[in-house]
Amino acid sequence: VAELWSFHTIGDQTRFTLVHKATPAEMKKAAGPRVMVPKANKPVEKPAAARVSPARRNDARKKAAAKPAAKSAKPAAKKATKAKKGK
Repeated sequence: VAELWSFHTIGDQTRFTLVHKATPAEMKKAAGPRVMVPKANKPVEKPAAARVSPARRNDARKKAAAKPAAKSAKPAAKKATKAKKGK
């Protein structure tokens, strides 16, 4: 609680009195610990099991680059065989 007020009425007048006001130190303590959020520009370190050596990474990139050429040749060959069967 940041502030606690009390009031009393005398006749037709209502008077408010400040009973307690929290200090800034109490406010910080009441807020609790802050949660740390990782920054978007800071890379998150991968666990040791997920790390890949540069040599294996380069091999994987070479294989990935070679795959689309092989896949594009297969549909063309299938179309050619279908065209031959249809004639």
